[in-house]
Amino acid sequence: AYSASKLGLRGFTEALRYEMKKHKHIHVCDIFATFLDTTGLDHAANLTGKKLAPPPPVLDPCVVAKVMVKLAEKPRDSVTLGMNAHLGKFVYTLAPGLVGKGLAIATDFFLKVSPREGITSGNIYHPVAKGKGIHGGWRALTYLKRLK
Repeated sequence: AYSASKLGLRGFTEALRYEMKKHKHIHVCDIFATFLDTTGLDHAANLTGKKLAPPPPVLDPCVVAKVMVKLAEKPRDSVTLGMNAHLGKFVYTLAPGLVGKGLAIATDFFLKVSPREGITSGNIYHPVAKGKGIHGGWRALTYLKRLK
């Protein structure tokens, strides 16, 4: 679902970009970033029954904010941020099937080794108590500490 939504957004923004070409001062820009050090997982529903953590390395969300400001000043169609995103884009260009299979295997592996955690609805029905800041604290932790 996560990858499908990214692909959907890419198609949407590409179509919107073409529609807006006739408007000189309207620009549609995509930012494709690696996983971010945010509190997003604190707010998201978790139906896996496993503790979730973003795979390292995670990017400081302030970097994305700065890029957004730069794009407002000097628009570009697309920007890729983070080592994993650049690597994924490169490998996908060479072997798209390999990326899909590799991500499926990696996801299955991480869910298998992750400790159990209760299923949650996140902030769908009510606010959550944790995760009120910008940063999630993921950059300071090793991956194994994240899962404990």
